[in-house]
Amino acid sequence: TQHIQWLLEGVEAWNKRREREDFVPDLSGVDISKKFKAAGKLDSNDQSPLAGINFRKAKLTDAKLSCADLIDADFSKADLTGADLIFADLPYAKFREANLTDANLSGAKLNYANFSKAGQSLYKMATYLSDYKPDYARLIRAKLFGADLSGADLSGADLTEADFSEANLTRARLKSANLIYADLTGANLSDADFSEADLSNANLTKATVAGADFVSTKLIDTNISHSQIWKAKLWKAKAV
Repeated sequence: TQHIQWLLEGVEAWNKRREREDFVPDLSGVDISKKFKAAGKLDSNDQSPLAGINFRKAKLTDAKLSCADLIDADFSKADLTGADLIFADLPYAKFREANLTDANLSGAKLNYANFSKAGQSLYKMATYLSDYKPDYARLIRAKLFGADLSGADLSGADLTEADFSEANLTRARLKSANLIYADLTGANLSDADFSEADLSNANLTKATVAGADFVSTKLIDTNISHSQIWKAKLWKAKAV
């Protein structure tokens, strides 16, 4: 398609085109990693060089971006339903209001990625618009096995049934997130903020929970067997 041809021209050209032209990128179902390889455009690390790419509002349903360099990429409001981001480099990437339902991010590096709701200007706008309801990132059933999410902001995200087993969530912000039936088996949750989150029926078996914040968190039927819990904040947590 035309959009993949433009993408192969490089990030700088792509971002400039997005600034001057009004189009919604549609790369649904495209094996982007394969396209870059076929075009001889992989970088020295055999990755698709997409650091800093503007994928705002892009249609990336079932797209394949495994092992791609997507550091500081902007996926705000993008549709990544069923996308393959296995082992992708995504530090500092922005996923505000993105849809990652059924996406696979296993082994991805997501440290300091932002999955929170829209920016501060919309927080202020909500004061004046009584019916305004900000959207949040959706990672329903997303696969994040072994992913590095240290310092990531997942505040308010819908993480229902997401797989975070053996993931690194050190210092991650999950305030008010929905983690019902999420799998956090063996995950490192040290100093993570789960305040006001819903962890009902979540599995935290063998998780490391040192210094985590569970203030006003719902922990109904949460499995914490064999977890290493110390210095965790459990004030007003609801376990029944």
